Amino acid sequence: MGLVKSNFNPELLAIKMNRLGDTAARRILGVMREEGDTIAELARENAPVDDGELEDAIQVVEDRGGVNNRVQVTVQVDPGAIDSKGVPVMSYARVMHEALAPYGTGAFHLGPESQAKDGGSGKVGGKFMERSMRSRIGEMGKRVKQIVKEST
Repeated sequence: MGLVKSNFNPELLAIKMNRLGDTAARRILGVMREEGDTIAELARENAPVDDGELEDAIQVVEDRGGVNNRVQVTVQVDPGAIDSKGVPVMSYARVMHEALAPYGTGAFHLGPESQAKDGGSGKVGGKFMERSMRSRIGEMGKRVKQIVKEST
């Protein structure tokens, strides 16, 4: 019995696998960027309005703080934003997110500007960031799963 000859090249396979992983990672990052923008827009739509400073402070930030120093996409209220009265917008955002009715504890209710913005839709209110994220999580997961499936 003779030797079995193979054209298997483990180094080439490793290179191909790395490229496949890099391509999938880039595509997933693209999805995260798109979804981050969508979530931020939804959060602005759901946020209460007084003078618009909260809506303006909702932003998408990318940094390399993720696992293995990977890019992470964060939707947040700009921690450095200051309103026209000199108060950090984050202070107002925190209270409104947690306590504004509907969806929050109900300690606060929509003011006239927020009621006008809502127009009876029931979208404007507390938990504006959380609700925006939850509304996209299923679609985001489907998109990422599809990329992983195509990459394997």
